[in-house]
Amino acid sequence: MNKLSILTLTLVMTCSIAVNAQTKNVLLEQHTAAWCGWCPDGTVKVDEILQLYRDQVIAVKIHGSDIMEIPEQSVIANTLGLTGYPSASIDRKNFGGSIFLNRGIWKTTCESQMQQRAKAEVDCFYTLNKNTRTVQIQVMANIVESMDFPLRFNAFIVEDDVTSQDSAYDQSNYLSGRLGYEDNPYYYEPSIIVGYHHMKVVRTMVGGPWGIAGPLPASVKAGDFYSYEFNSRIDDNWKIDDVFFVGMLQADAPDNKEIINCALAIEDGSLLNRIIDSNTPAAKVLPRVSDFNNVYSLENVTNQEQTYTVKLLTTDKTPSDWSAGFTCGAVELTASDVNQTTGEIVVAPNSSAEFSLTLRTGQLLGVGGAKVVLELEGTPTVTRSRMISGISSEIEKLLLETSSDYSLKPYLDEADYNDIVVLDPGDYLAFADEMRNLKLAIWNKGPSESLSPDEIDAIKNSGGVSNFVCGCRVIAGLSSADSLDFFGLEWIGWNLEALGSDGTIWISGQQGDVITGELVQDIKGNLIQYYINLVKITDTLNVFPIMHFKNDGYRQYGNSLFSVRAENAIFGVRTAKNDARTVILGISPYVISDPNIRRTLIHNILDWLVIDDGGQ
Repeated sequence: MNKLSILTLTLVMTCSIAVNAQTKNVLLEQHTAAWCGWCPDGTVKVDEILQLYRDQVIAVKIHGSDIMEIPEQSVIANTLGLTGYPSASIDRKNFGGSIFLNRGIWKTTCESQMQQRAKAEVDCFYTLNKNTRTVQIQVMANIVESMDFPLRFNAFIVEDDVTSQDSAYDQSNYLSGRLGYEDNPYYYEPSIIVGYHHMKVVRTMVGGPWGIAGPLPASVKAGDFYSYEFNSRIDDNWKIDDVFFVGMLQADAPDNKEIINCALAIEDGSLLNRIIDSNTPAAKVLPRVSDFNNVYSLENVTNQEQTYTVKLLTTDKTPSDWSAGFTCGAVELTASDVNQTTGEIVVAPNSSAEFSLTLRTGQLLGVGGAKVVLELEGTPTVTRSRMISGISSEIEKLLLETSSDYSLKPYLDEADYNDIVVLDPGDYLAFADEMRNLKLAIWNKGPSESLSPDEIDAIKNSGGVSNFVCGCRVIAGLSSADSLDFFGLEWIGWNLEALGSDGTIWISGQQGDVITGELVQDIKGNLIQYYINLVKITDTLNVFPIMHFKNDGYRQYGNSLFSVRAENAIFGVRTAKNDARTVILGISPYVISDPNIRRTLIHNILDWLVIDDGGQ
């Protein structure tokens, strides 16, 4: 008897994609406190994210140095580098050298993580005995991608609506009547909110800050399946009807504490199905007009027949002449461009059905993916998905960035560089050795990210590839990594212009320079988050200034202040060494107030990097 019975097949072409059709859930851990006056704005930011992505983002709050503090908070904060409140980690992942992120980029970072492939699927079920106040939380991990580092299970007990007449629970509120926050709901609240209702409060991490290994081996491969049960008690002071549970699989390597995946626990639930992966890669570098195919097995672990709606699509950045293919028994689906194709399959009880997912590249160069979502009928609806990704091997120019808020892509298109492909820096690091045609890499770190050690190494070792590195923290990051010397530079502190409330600065191009010599010499800027770090050129034969401050002023080095002449207050340089050209700009271009000057600067930088004029 055929294990797969096909009842009906309906093809529907549509432009919408359900936001809950994912298996990669994102854990946002906001570090907060009742005494923190800016933390209510963090709550606003979290609520905005959940309003959009409640089915895919799980948000919790970890309190520090107040009455709701848990022991794990200080361990996590000290180990991962928390420097202030409110801050949040997104999957405890390192983004450009920082795990804790300011609230201005929580949303875009969550969106970036939501689009990533899930390295493991996580299911979580709980059984709660209200009489004894005991709970059993079962966390299951279906491994999708092989991982050669320690993994751990964990579970959080979280309480909603924590409030009290005790003043220790009152919330400080710096937004009260503050100019510029008139649209914020906390603008109309008092500076001390008495009887504040604290939501999503992590009461305990049952597995501690880093989790429990349980049955997990030192490394796992695609197709493995593991499960662990936590047993805990609900404290008598916690409202048992307001608690919920989060299960997760997390990394526990010295340099990697990432949350691999997570799930809200379902009461008295059980595993209904799973996808068994072959131990093959989920991403490849592919030549033009080629196929990338992976085969999976969809397993029905129940005694009931299961009906699935199949949704096939290409990811949103996939080139228009690439396509996705799905085959399962007699069902064959194809999707391309912005269109989604649907069909239906049925899997017999205690049986499995083999299916294949294919990504077909076209003539257009780019980065793309094929994704299939299998939605099991029933209550609650259970979805599984798989995604495979491809990167064109012929790509010559890359824009490496993670955030859309300060993207350089619009300016690149306007500067006649619309052939530049946008890629996540992590994907580039994974496949840099295979991208042998690359000639230009643009590292856009925006106003708050710095370069990670791996990214710095990639730039250092990118012989023959020209690099444009920009961002308000890139010089500080290179200095911290003792890498400025490689580029013929030395860190000399940060400039203290822009101490005013509006953060105004005045900067200048370098007279006679091929990139900035024709720019006006009184360029207005506005700091976004950080003061601008300055450099001294040590390799004067190969390194040349391109941007500095317009006015003489002061710089700070540690706790000391020094005067600095404008021409020595350098934060932008170009180099011609190591078989390539490099531009390091220690600001985000968005600091420059005039978009026309911003556009001209980017255009001139790229022209110098890619046009071989035989000069300096």
